[in-house]
Amino acid sequence: MSTRRPIWIAALYGFVLLTCSISVAKADRRVALVVGNSNYSNASLFLSNPRNDATDVAAALRGVGFEVLQVIDANKRDLDLNMAKFARLAIDADAALFYYAGHAVQYQGRNYLMPTDAEVEDEISFRYQMTPLDDVRAALDRGDGVKIVILDACRNNPIAERLNRIANGGQTRSAATTRGLARIDKTQGMVVAYATAADDVALDGNNAVNSPFTQALIKEMQEPGLEIGTMFRRVARDVNDATGGRQRPETSISLLSEYYLNQSDRKVWEIMRETADIPQIPRPVWEGLFPRPFWPELTRDAAANQLDPHIVASLIRQESEFNPSAISTANAMGLMQLLPSVGKGLAKQMKIKHFSADDLLVADTNLRMGTRYFRQMVDHFGGQVEYALAAYNAGEDRVDDWRKNGNFADVEEFVESIPFTQTREYVQAIMRNAVIYKLLYSKG
Repeated sequence: MSTRRPIWIAALYGFVLLTCSISVAKADRRVALVVGNSNYSNASLFLSNPRNDATDVAAALRGVGFEVLQVIDANKRDLDLNMAKFARLAIDADAALFYYAGHAVQYQGRNYLMPTDAEVEDEISFRYQMTPLDDVRAALDRGDGVKIVILDACRNNPIAERLNRIANGGQTRSAATTRGLARIDKTQGMVVAYATAADDVALDGNNAVNSPFTQALIKEMQEPGLEIGTMFRRVARDVNDATGGRQRPETSISLLSEYYLNQSDRKVWEIMRETADIPQIPRPVWEGLFPRPFWPELTRDAAANQLDPHIVASLIRQESEFNPSAISTANAMGLMQLLPSVGKGLAKQMKIKHFSADDLLVADTNLRMGTRYFRQMVDHFGGQVEYALAAYNAGEDRVDDWRKNGNFADVEEFVESIPFTQTREYVQAIMRNAVIYKLLYSKG
């Protein structure tokens, strides 16, 4: 289990990145076009959230280093002009991102974005009133960098129903216009994220500030160092939970390497790796990013189980952000996110009487049990911490299978080859952050 970091931690990362930028080589150039259409000329098409969605996404993208063109309630001319600007910006960009919230229609297998002044009367209108998504693709293809398309654009549209009736002589079914959006073909070098499954309709938000998809997207974008595939899987999970399974986002990724929207902690780590030192940033900032509450108890229990306290602290930071009351969706509990069944077994081993699951929410108890549990995993893997961390996230049986079926020269190759992206990043983050903890607190 790995919890999302609070907004204040993302803000601290931003401060660290800003301060470090003095000594870092020129950052990647990343550009975005963000469009949100709420107020349509046809009043029946009004959507409450796209304006908010686009404004908040634009702010989030600026926060992670994107140069953003932001357009609210774009008519056809607005879309065309800003698409041209975006195409020029994309030419020499390392990454180009397009985000759209509003109405869109799938017609005869092609996707069209709907400008606010569109008056769609029949199929002829599509060519002159709508904006083909192919135009977005053409703008992105002007550049050689990473291309990202995010579409929160499959909201229920009465225009589609009316076109179907026209195309079918008044009947309600037709192959002309289809619910939702079609999947984009030939996406090599692209990431395409859809707010909901192909041919399905997304929700606008039921009086919320943002749609369910955009709300989840903004939250996940605030976590530094989250690989884009993992980020969108978390978005899909959050949307599925928020809508009770009624909306299921989909993502198509065709990249040859990993990519990170929020690169803050990776850049900080690169500085530290090159200099073997903490960059010259006020110590309170570092201590905010890498706190050590419960340090006396943590060091006591780490020593009792012959564990490096900096690795234990890094593990807890990744698992619960030092929140002793944290409970995951899988019912893992407390600082070290132990399942009640695991706690029950450990209580028996440690001769803890009258154990209940609520005891795992007591920091002292959770630390004693969690460090014992992790020590057992380390022992299971012959003292190799990286294997134990992978097992802590994915389970011992899976790690045993990966080791058995792989031909790894060393543990570093194993970590790089972990087939679960989430687990691979989990191990890498904990080992990386343990170094930071040691640099900060090895004398304390």
